[in-house]
Formats: sequence, C-alpha cells, structure tokens
Amino acid sequence: MIAYFKKNAFFLLTLILLLVILISPEAKALLLRGIAKTGLFNLSMDAEVPAKASLQISQAPFVQFRSTSGELVNLAHLRGKVVFLNFWATWCPPCIAEMPSINKLYERYKNRGDVMFLLVDVDGNSKASRKFMEKRKFGLPVYTPASEIPKDLLSGAIPTTIIFDKHGQAVVRHEGMADYSSSDVTELMEKLIKGK
Repeated sequence: MIAYFKKNAFFLLTLILLLVILISPEAKALLLRGIAKTGLFNLSMDAEVPAKASLQISQAPFVQFRSTSGELVNLAHLRGKVVFLNFWATWCPPCIAEMPSINKLYERYKNRGDVMFLLVDVDGNSKASRKFMEKRKFGLPVYTPASEIPKDLLSGAIPTTIIFDKHGQAVVRHEGMADYSSSDVTELMEKLIKGK
C-alpha cells in the first residue's frame, strides 16, 4: 500500500492542487501572481484604447461612484487629475492577483492631489470589498457604481483598467490582469502628472 502511494504521490498531489485551484479564487490568484512575476502580464503602454482614441472623462458626465464613506464622485469632475480607474470584484482571481501591484502604485501616489485612484467593485458590495482590502492590509480606496457604467468604460470583462490624463483623455485601457508596479507604468504616471 505504501509503495502505491509513493508511486502515485506526484499524481495525487497534482490532482489535489488542481482541485484547490479550481475551487479557490485565492489559490487561482496566487498562481496567476506567480505567473505575472515572469513578466508575462506586464502592461504594454500600447494597451487597448478604444478605436477612436477619444474616450474622455467629459463624455461620461453622469458616471458616478460611491466611496465606502458614502461620498459621490462624478467622473466628469476629475479633469485636472490623473485618474486610475479599475473595475474589479472580490471573487475574480485575475483581479485579486493584480491587486498587490495596484496597491504598490497607489502607495507611491496616494498623497498627491493631482492623482485619483478609483477601484470600483462591480458587485456594488462595499462591505465585502472593504473587508477584502482590510484582510490584505491594502489602503486602496474602494468605490461602487452609483450610476450606469457606459460600455466604453466597462464592456463586461474584469479586471478592466483605464488611465486618464489630466485633460480627461484615456491613455490606457486594458482588459485583464496586469502588473501595475512595473517601471513602464510608473514612467507613464510621471509623464501624465507632468502633463506630457
């Protein structure tokens, strides 16, 4: 019997690992985070922007988000700031996997008045998203949708991240997981802060 288990231990461990990954979003996120460290998910600065390259904050004047403290933020009123907008959910493994890199970027820019981070929980459950952030010791500001979200901003895939310049022009729109702690993203943010 022991010989059987020794012979098949690798198979059994692999099977158990696959089952855990299939069942647990946290396990999937951990696996994806490991894959991301290979550089496979580094964000290209040529990230998908709508074909017309004209996605602007001003075109979405009625898009509002509610902070966990109840404050309403209107996207159209954020012109003059670099806006990092991320749509995510607590149950989404790619969202969970990219969150540490977003938190690292946020920590770098959180004290700047000309940069705004909006992490929008598409499920609209501020209590669950707050708990998610607290458990991981992330200081990220969490919002929920307070109005309909136009398809230009969110076509249904999460995570989706859009970075707007100070003029309200989308310069990056990326669907899927990415590493936002990379030097390419930091360089882009610095350029946008300087208005370039």
